[in-house]
Amino acid sequence: MQRHTRLPCGHRLHDGCWRQWQSRARGDATCPLCRAVVPRVAPRPVVRASPTDDDDDQYDALVDLARLLDRQTIEDLAAGRRSPQEVAWRLMRKLFERDAPDLVDRIDWRDQRLLRIAQQAATGVDMAAVDLSFMPDRAVRTELSDILRSEPIGRLIATIAQAY
Repeated sequence: MQRHTRLPCGHRLHDGCWRQWQSRARGDATCPLCRAVVPRVAPRPVVRASPTDDDDDQYDALVDLARLLDRQTIEDLAAGRRSPQEVAWRLMRKLFERDAPDLVDRIDWRDQRLLRIAQQAATGVDMAAVDLSFMPDRAVRTELSDILRSEPIGRLIATIAQAY
């Protein structure tokens, strides 16, 4: 059995991950998914009876993705001040900057077709068949396609919306 910690915002973290995250915080820690403040009082542990590696992998992917967003962006999405499409677009750009920094300048980030792709990503549509043929640079197409297929952008946006 694995022990998980339920934070006041409703998110659950593996105990070891939570302790490590909390130890790096100065003062009160924040939830790594929604950045809600978590007081130093220890949250209540939750025991998961039948954990699966897939659940843990998916959760880890969401946490890694959430770390790319600043707290204000997350709060703005939750409050409706930013659209899911805009946040998905920001995530696409940050993922591209992280994974392919040498290719970032080859993309026109104002292109309306990219905004439509961000809208699809925000809704959780299967990104395997997204049409990137409008991009002339093959390396850029390949990298963006890999990012869109491998990162759970829509799932993170839905998780943030549910947390608030």
